[in-house]
Amino acid sequence: MRLGGWFGTVSKSLRDGFFADNVVLALAKVKRDGLVVAEDRERFERAERFLADAIAGYQWIDEPRFTGESAKHASLFGQVVRALKIPYAPAEFVAHLEGLRDTAHDLATGEIPDAKKIGTLREFFASHSRAEMEYSDQLFDTRRFYA
Repeated sequence: MRLGGWFGTVSKSLRDGFFADNVVLALAKVKRDGLVVAEDRERFERAERFLADAIAGYQWIDEPRFTGESAKHASLFGQVVRALKIPYAPAEFVAHLEGLRDTAHDLATGEIPDAKKIGTLREFFASHSRAEMEYSDQLFDTRRFYA
C-alpha cells in the first residue's frame, strides 16, 4: 500500500506536466500563426503566474515564513530548478526567470515577443514537462512511497 500523500504528489506532477505541454503547444501556434488567440492568452497568464510564484519561492529565503503561499512558492521554485538543470549564479537565475515571466506576460496581453524569447520560453516549458514526467516516473518506479 502506498503512503497517503503519494496519489496527491503524482496527480500534481502529472497536472504540472500537462500544463507545461499546453504552454509548449500554445507557443507553437504563436510561432506558426503570428498571433495569440484568447484561449492561449489564458495559458500564458497562467505561465506568467507560475513563473512569478517561482520567483517568490526564491525570494522566500530572504524572509522565511511558513504559510500556504510560501509553501506553494517554494514548491514551484523547486520545479523550476528541476526543469532548468543549468548552472546559474543566483542573480542570473532570477534574471532568467524574470525574462521568462516577462515573455509570458507579453504573450498574455497579445504581444508577440521576438522569436528568440519565444524559443527560450518554449525550451523552458519543454524542459519543465520532461522534468515532471521524469519525476512522475520516479514516483511509480520507487518503493519510497510504500508503507
